[in-house]
Amino acid sequence: MMGHTQNLTRPKVKAIVDKQLKRRRDGKIHLMRVFGTFENDGRLHVRDTGPQGSHQLAATALANGLALVPDGEGLAAGSEVEVMLLG
Repeated sequence: MMGHTQNLTRPKVKAIVDKQLKRRRDGKIHLMRVFGTFENDGRLHVRDTGPQGSHQLAATALANGLALVPDGEGLAAGSEVEVMLLG
């Protein structure tokens, strides 16, 4: 794209959802802002950073990842989710 020769995609990892990630069924994948930490089990655990509206700058500032939440009613605590790492 635009002459770039390097891969510009973000690294993705599997993570465990610590607190339910809520959303509505709308036919799309949602990129939810999350904060993740590595726990004693050696796995990344994530929870949302607060309200997910586009005007929620605090949620964006606190995030260190974007969870790829598939169409549906969200993900329950304990579920596995793919996360794009930021920064």
